[in-house]
Amino acid sequence: MRTWGPSSFPGHRKLTGLLPPLSHDDVVSERVEPWKSTVRGVLAVLNDVDPYGLDPGKPDGAPLDEYDLEAEPIAKHLVDDGSITVEQVDAIWRHWFSESLSGPGCLGRSATEQFVARLNELMNPTPSPT
Repeated sequence: MRTWGPSSFPGHRKLTGLLPPLSHDDVVSERVEPWKSTVRGVLAVLNDVDPYGLDPGKPDGAPLDEYDLEAEPIAKHLVDDGSITVEQVDAIWRHWFSESLSGPGCLGRSATEQFVARLNELMNPTPSPT
């Protein structure tokens, strides 16, 4: 019976030591950091748009993470699909508030489209002009 090891593969010495081995923490960090970064970005955009005028993070306003429950499913769409639509945002908003973000009682269609464009920009940033 043949045992397989590094010497079983021609050229193995050429590849050994080129890259440091990845630790479990490195692998987890590579997966978690884009998620955390996306959630932070979504939360920043939500806080900036502030659909309900709660002033998150301001001295007399709501806590900075006020829209965190809405930010996470939006970020999940962005990470999983690479983008999000107005309809998907509205579905998330209806889940939490029983109304559409794009509806007349909230942001309205045009402002929600601008909001969604900003969210999608998080996944596909426009290069700055040089």
